[in-house]
Amino acid sequence: MSERLMPEKTAAWLEGECLRRCRLLALGRHLEAVKIERTRPPGGGPNWQVAAFKPELDGIAHEEAMVVIAHLRGTYALARGRAAG
Repeated sequence: MSERLMPEKTAAWLEGECLRRCRLLALGRHLEAVKIERTRPPGGGPNWQVAAFKPELDGIAHEEAMVVIAHLRGTYALARGRAAG
């Protein structure tokens, strides 16, 4: 889906929603924060990605969190304006 067709959300909203959804996972309940950063994909597509988890996730926990976040990346664009991070 093109970035222009996706509803735009602020970095704070996206980070909060990523955190909320990751905390629903058994291996993500301890998360304190999810930080995102803007990307500039050629030809459209998601314009943000995960920059960091606090505390960092590894192995299966990281994989499960990224699956959850992939759905958000394909649904919402990072709003123009102040950069995420």
